[in-house]
Amino acid sequence: MEASVLGPVGYEMRLEKLKEDLGTDEELGSIRRERHEERNSRPGREYCLLRIFFQYSHRAKRARSMSSLATHTLYSPSGRWLYNDAEQRTARYTPFDVDALQEIASKAVDARHCTAFTKIAEGSYNKIFLLEFDNASRAVARIPSSIELDSHFAPKVLAWNSSSSNPVASPFILMEYLSNPPLQSCWYHIKGAQTGYVISDICWLQYLFTLRKFSQIGSLYFKEDVSPELQDRPLYLSDEDNQRPSAQKYRIGPIVDREWWRGERRNIQADRGPWPDMASYITTAARLAQECLSRGIDTNSSFARSSHQDVPEIHRLLEKCIAVAPHLAPPDSSLLSPLLAHPDMSASNMLIESPEKPSIACFLDWQGAIVAPAFMQVSIPALLAYTDGVFELDSEGCVPPLPEDIDERPSDEQEYLRLHHKLLSRYRFYLAQLPKLGPLHAAAWRYPHQEVTSDLPLYVLRCWADGPLKLRDALMEVSDPDSSAIPCAIDFSPAEREAHDEELRARVRYQGMVERLVEYVGCDGQGWVEEERFEEAQRAVEGAARQWDDAVGPFPFRDGSWSFFLN
Repeated sequence: MEASVLGPVGYEMRLEKLKEDLGTDEELGSIRRERHEERNSRPGREYCLLRIFFQYSHRAKRARSMSSLATHTLYSPSGRWLYNDAEQRTARYTPFDVDALQEIASKAVDARHCTAFTKIAEGSYNKIFLLEFDNASRAVARIPSSIELDSHFAPKVLAWNSSSSNPVASPFILMEYLSNPPLQSCWYHIKGAQTGYVISDICWLQYLFTLRKFSQIGSLYFKEDVSPELQDRPLYLSDEDNQRPSAQKYRIGPIVDREWWRGERRNIQADRGPWPDMASYITTAARLAQECLSRGIDTNSSFARSSHQDVPEIHRLLEKCIAVAPHLAPPDSSLLSPLLAHPDMSASNMLIESPEKPSIACFLDWQGAIVAPAFMQVSIPALLAYTDGVFELDSEGCVPPLPEDIDERPSDEQEYLRLHHKLLSRYRFYLAQLPKLGPLHAAAWRYPHQEVTSDLPLYVLRCWADGPLKLRDALMEVSDPDSSAIPCAIDFSPAEREAHDEELRARVRYQGMVERLVEYVGCDGQGWVEEERFEEAQRAVEGAARQWDDAVGPFPFRDGSWSFFLN
């Protein structure tokens, strides 16, 4: 696709794109992400910050009441996809018994009947409904899409059921309704002390997570929901923490991360934890990937980036991963204690008190949360990580000044540059604040391969779906004889490294073209658009496809093309 077709993307278009929610659940970044470099306690803050509520998506639509909405529309996802549309809609189509859900909800809030049933939000994994009752109560229901597989909901608020064997005929959770706005509604407009409130609250939550060290790697369960063997194991690492009431209520069980269960791999009888250490965690992930490959699971999917000629290399990479796994742990034992962390700290998952006082009232979307080694749990929140490169921190870690001629530039360019400068300043403030409160994060960030090691289980479990490049890149980084601090348990020849670098550069060029296409069409990375824009976006895609340069890589928005969620 030539530059003349898309045209030079103007500041205004880039500004609007930037103002969309920073935290998405699609894989939109480039192959290699940038490496990154005082809060007082409040009474009752731990309870407020750690409450678990429904997922609030950035795809929230205007509310439509039951009276004006066909029942099948409640089951179907909102919007359309510009490629793989039928498969994406099928993956998210979730029938359930609306009347039964209303009856259960009415009993939960001591009402006679439900007076309104409205879809208020939707994400890749859930549909969110607001229920209103004749006694003025309100509740929120979350129904998982079929793409979420066999999820089990941990938080009990009003009522919940984790299986389809109930009157609703679907897993569900009913929670109290919160009218708080999401942070994303004002994140780009607040400034000064308001920004400080938000960043301090985020730092405070991350600090709280460091206070409780768990005994194993896995996920949190109610004690009665794990096997007798796991019930006999302690929840926490220390005897003192195991005297807490929570230590009698919860246990660590198998990991709930979707990558361990998606597709046909859910039927494999495999070790999914809990595990005693990081080496076991990574090795088991590689063994599961090997088993899936040997059984041919997903290998015939057109939505994957791999082809059958990649099978021998993927097997070799997985063996290398198993060989290096025992050597990846940092020498500082404090970085190995298992901690809980929020899985998606994006602006849409934080509800604030008000735009005027944007202190965070609660964090949403805890599904998929895992307990893992501390240094693997200290990633920078999506809304604060700055990797766009419009401005960069100087050699001393300071934010550079705005251009001297900023006031003389066109207004849209001024706004674009000021916004990027603001985002970099927030990133710098976060980097300065969190280590003061939680020195564990600073110690983890100093570990040479913290980020790539943290992502290694994901690269392993998606090595067929996403192709071998990311896994190979990670293994080459940790085994680089010129920069790695890890004992060289594996190696790659100079020719292999040279070929890899060439493939990596080509992928980065291709990803850049895809991101430009996404901006031009006005969709997300999976081709999703609002239904009212579908035909307009389709025409844009058709025009771009005619001019696409296949030498860069395949046009991404064709049916059957790679898809993160359909793998």
